[in-house]
Amino acid sequence: MSEDGKCHMGWAYQMFDRVTDLSPHFAIVYRVGGVVLSVLANDVEGATKIFEKGMSVFPRDWSLAYRAGYHYLYEEKDNIKAANMLKIAAMNGAPGWVSQLSARLYADEGQIELGLKTLYEARTLHKESRWSSTIENKIKVLEERKKN
Repeated sequence: MSEDGKCHMGWAYQMFDRVTDLSPHFAIVYRVGGVVLSVLANDVEGATKIFEKGMSVFPRDWSLAYRAGYHYLYEEKDNIKAANMLKIAAMNGAPGWVSQLSARLYADEGQIELGLKTLYEARTLHKESRWSSTIENKIKVLEERKKN
């Protein structure tokens, strides 16, 4: 709230915030609300708050984490936050390529060890999937990059 008693957040944020206060386990509101605020209402701050609120209630919801990762990557331009959210998504049911994106974001920010750790975990998760060979290739690339 500002000094004059008016909230600087828009009506859409206020609506999503109140709905989640009244029904905190209404998962779709976090998923849709964050995207609506971020992309349609251009309320980056409000979207961040809704995504954070949702992740505190649903810490293993891969769809929510993936959407939050997208928000952090494209709207906030924060690769580390995006990588963290994408890693959560990947470890909780997202497709194998999400692990690779998370690892790349970590590596692009100089966190090669964290990128490798993400890929090692992904290798275990996707041992027998169509992603396994791609994950192995990405591991080799990052291991080589780490040497240099």
